[in-house]
Amino acid sequence: MIRGVSASRLPLLEKCVGSAVLPTVNNISEEGAIGTAKHEHLELRATRGIEAAHAAMESICEALGLDERDAGIAAAEMRRFTWTPPAGALAEVSLCLLDDGSVVRITGGRGHYPDLPDGATLPGQVDILWSEPEPLVVSEDGQTARCPEGSTLFVYDYKTGEPANITSVQRNAQLLSLGLIAQRWTGAAEAVTGIIYPRAGLGEWDMTQPLRAAALARVESSIRAKLAAIESERVKYAAGEHLSLTEGSHCTYCPSGARCPAKTAMIKSIATGEVVRNEEAALTPEQAEWIAARLPSIARFVEASRDALKAYVVQHGPVPMGDGVVWGPVMEEQEAISAVAAKPVLEEEIGEHAQVAVKTTMAKSAIEDAVAESHSAQGIKRQKSAAMRRILAKLHAVGAVEKIRVEKFRAYRPAKMALRAGLGEL
Repeated sequence: MIRGVSASRLPLLEKCVGSAVLPTVNNISEEGAIGTAKHEHLELRATRGIEAAHAAMESICEALGLDERDAGIAAAEMRRFTWTPPAGALAEVSLCLLDDGSVVRITGGRGHYPDLPDGATLPGQVDILWSEPEPLVVSEDGQTARCPEGSTLFVYDYKTGEPANITSVQRNAQLLSLGLIAQRWTGAAEAVTGIIYPRAGLGEWDMTQPLRAAALARVESSIRAKLAAIESERVKYAAGEHLSLTEGSHCTYCPSGARCPAKTAMIKSIATGEVVRNEEAALTPEQAEWIAARLPSIARFVEASRDALKAYVVQHGPVPMGDGVVWGPVMEEQEAISAVAAKPVLEEEIGEHAQVAVKTTMAKSAIEDAVAESHSAQGIKRQKSAAMRRILAKLHAVGAVEKIRVEKFRAYRPAKMALRAGLGEL
């Protein structure tokens, strides 16, 4: 077992094998906490049912330190997602592929597996697992499960981010490896693995065709080859040699970014005029101060680069980024609130504090500010999300909200690979 390598890191390591051996930094971001809240909610859907999961959402968000605005958004998005796992589904199942090819259930999850058994090769966690038409047969202690003969195993991972930032499932090493591991654990003759994006309605689904023995054998061979390459990088890192590092859009979410020579070497070399070795990748206090002083110039460069890229796209069309993703214009739907129509509703709800929000045009954030001011004046705590849901429902009812389409430039996948599907269509 190579320390820190689990199924969830394989898509990154497919693109940059050297990052596997670099020190990592846990980035606890607001976006990450929202994703964790959604995952915990979705786990409860399988274990306690959808209504119990909705009821627990407020306490989940509070435990993760989310503010009322983010908690309200997360709860609303989960309410719009109506799919729920079938009876007998297993949630958050941590498994480990061993050296001999067998699979056992383990403790831990979300990339952290503290008590791995001897011979551990690759641990991973399946978000949701079930079989059809017959459900899985699970042992009393939950350590083993069997897929009935004639049934198909379904192995899915929830993704709360943008599909454009996620490798399609047909090439996604995390999902393919989880399909292999779950198939070995249950003895299924075939497995379908995929991604569920919890969007409005039944969500968006990206899935493989059923994977049988030959395809799964190729997946295992690929995993073991990748682990061998990582071991080679580990030896190079220990010797202070240059690693096989590849820069790209995947660097945005790499936990080793702060210690990656490919990212810091250029900056450190400019600051010091010296060649940077692997073990010297982290910034020193003096180098951090030097860079901080120049951040305004760097920000202006990024802004100018974005403007230049937009001009290029207008003239030549979207820019390919690989894996079916392009950078260019996307039409997005937004809600516009009429201040004239909204004013009576807000005055009814929050009285004189409505003036904080009422302008020629109105944004949701302005209404949130007005509600916060009103609640603060009244000594009301942790009720802003409920008030916002009530106000927005009234605004929709009186026709104060209209849909508008705006053009934004960003990365996206134009040929939509995700399927809008229900369980019966899988």
